[in-house]
Amino acid sequence: MDDSKLRQDVLDELEWQPHIPSAQIAVTADQGVVRLSGYVSTYAEKIAAEQAVKRVVGVRAAVMESLEVRVTDGIADADEEIAMRARTSLGWAALVPAVRWR
Repeated sequence: MDDSKLRQDVLDELEWQPHIPSAQIAVTADQGVVRLSGYVSTYAEKIAAEQAVKRVVGVRAAVMESLEVRVTDGIADADEEIAMRARTSLGWAALVPAVRWR
C-alpha cells in the first residue's frame, strides 16, 4: 500500500472517532509503519488513538512514543497526592482486604 494512502486512511480513522483529538495528532507512514506525534489530554485518548491506528488495513506497526499525554486545565497532581488518593480509594473498597500502611 502507498504510504500517502495509508497516512490518509489513518487520519480518516482518527477523525472518525469523536473521543480522539485528531487535530492535535500528526501522522507519518513509512512502509506500513505508522508514527503518531503530538499530544492528547488523557492516557485513555492515547490508547484509543493506538487502537484506532491498529484497525486500519495496511498498518504493520504503530509507534506511539512521540504521542504525549499533557494534562490540561491546570490539573496536575504530585505523586504523593495520587498515592494518597489511591490509598483512600482502596480503603473504601469493601472487597479489598485491609492493609496496615506504614
